[in-house]
Amino acid sequence: MAEKPFWGRLLYVDLSKKEYKTMDLSENLFEKFIGGSGLAAWLFFKLSGFKSESYDPENPLIFMTGPLTGTMTPSSGRHAVISRSPLSGFLGESTTGGFWGSYLKRAGYDGVIVVGRAEEPVYIYIDEENVEIDDAGDLWGLNFYETKRELEKRYGKRVKVSAIGRAGEKLVRFASIMNDHGRAAGRMGMGAVMGSKNLKAIVVYGEKQINVANEEFHDYIRGKLDEMRDAAGVQFFKQFGTAFYVDYGYSLGDVPAKYYSEGEFPAEQISGMTLSEMFHVIGVPCYACMISCGRLVKLEDGRKIDGPEYETIIMLGAQNMVFNLKSIVEANHLCNDYGLDTISTGAVISFAHKLYEEGVLKEKDVGFELRWGDEENLIELVKLIGEREGIGDLLAEGSYRVAKKLGYDLEMVAVVKGVEIPAHDPRASYGQALSYATGNNGADHNRADYYLVDVGGFEDPDLGLKQTDRFTLEDKVVQVIKMQNLREVYNSLSICIFPNLTIRELSEMLNLATGWKTTPSSLDNVGARIFNLKRSLNVMMGVSRQHDKLPRIVLEPYKNGNIAGLTPKDQLPKALDEYYKMRGWDLETGKPTPETLKSLELTEVINKL
Repeated sequence: MAEKPFWGRLLYVDLSKKEYKTMDLSENLFEKFIGGSGLAAWLFFKLSGFKSESYDPENPLIFMTGPLTGTMTPSSGRHAVISRSPLSGFLGESTTGGFWGSYLKRAGYDGVIVVGRAEEPVYIYIDEENVEIDDAGDLWGLNFYETKRELEKRYGKRVKVSAIGRAGEKLVRFASIMNDHGRAAGRMGMGAVMGSKNLKAIVVYGEKQINVANEEFHDYIRGKLDEMRDAAGVQFFKQFGTAFYVDYGYSLGDVPAKYYSEGEFPAEQISGMTLSEMFHVIGVPCYACMISCGRLVKLEDGRKIDGPEYETIIMLGAQNMVFNLKSIVEANHLCNDYGLDTISTGAVISFAHKLYEEGVLKEKDVGFELRWGDEENLIELVKLIGEREGIGDLLAEGSYRVAKKLGYDLEMVAVVKGVEIPAHDPRASYGQALSYATGNNGADHNRADYYLVDVGGFEDPDLGLKQTDRFTLEDKVVQVIKMQNLREVYNSLSICIFPNLTIRELSEMLNLATGWKTTPSSLDNVGARIFNLKRSLNVMMGVSRQHDKLPRIVLEPYKNGNIAGLTPKDQLPKALDEYYKMRGWDLETGKPTPETLKSLELTEVINKL
């Protein structure tokens, strides 16, 4: 497959046996599932991952690149991680940027599958010639950045490190896998799965040339890069990172605070502009990226640490009524070092404040008084969660399990399928509400980010995606489905969503790289195939229609703010029926029908449902 932008081979590592082998992949599999999270989901199915619990040695942990990873495609440094999630109990998917995925690809592998459990802590080293499973006893107990430094001392700074911190070792259910400078496979607890396998890190290095089928590919990409340089959205990302959305999102009523209950707060104090004014901020790019939305922040004490993104600022800050950016910056860095998903961490700490305010948690339970806006408490609770100490041991289980243990009303817990709702409010975009409710990852703002369409930030004529009234679901269900399919394509290619390429542009790019003959319609069909495969896997693990819902806490309208009095509550039931019909799912169970699976060439899946 030398003329293709993929190798057609995986590294399969069995930690229980301390053995590894290569596995071949046919080009047909790439055509059906593209790569990235789509192909990883198919491999998870073929390995019967749905039969294992999250911490079982047999539960496969799959790292997968896409056909565009490591090419000159804009923002193509991403890779996907898939396993059974210890947070939701269903399929867990997380994607991350940086350089690690491109280095794995250049080492000659499209992905790595890890099964089994090592008797003692280990790490894996991969380059073009060697694979090693080495002792990590001296690394166990270290957080991410120290682990990264130690491995770079051994192999040189040229290598790229993907590793867990102490949170992953201690099986915090929303532990992340960190790579490069503050990049995270953050959601769904993939770091805890890695920790359960006694796997501390995977170190990669490679310089192999990744070929494409048609040399016109490079001219096409150069043209797209020229277009991107002039795009206003790119300039906002470049200057302020994703935090530019704090002010704009607040004006739309899209920014939740005080555990999804407060519509008014001083957003200007935690905006991207304020971050830039308070600190010396440097943009940090991922592989092949001109946007540089990552932040490097220089503190007064001389430290240069990873800066917070939009989701982090809101979840650690506004949700806890903390409006001091220095404290948010410190809390974010701690989360990255421990290997904690900042969205779930901020949400569960905010939930703890709500429980304390209502008297469900008391000072004797927490160890200290919980006060909204207490910056020291925020920092302390991050540490306690990362160490699983004191109240942190309970909070490390995630909001849903905290509520279950305390006998709290689950309708007042801001989760979907057990996963914490992020910092885009479903009351501000009814299309986003439906996307959250039906998402395979639970409430995930990137699978799909329909709010972007609702606010006029993205259009795609081939998919019929265009801005309409954001406070209605009338005639919008099909658009939500198309956006979900599109994001499946993105996460399988694997590229970042920020360049905002249309499905026609993705099709043209993919055809030039592979020699295939996809069309916008056929690529949309691949997205539908991948989405339905993931839905089927979730059904095998217990998902049904009852899980496709939003909790009451995010359906109660705000009493103040820019969307006061508005809620999608009454429109969601009808929209969900319409969604099921359009997807070809059984209206009662939520299962994709045999006819649907056959039409999507997923006949192997039918007998497992």
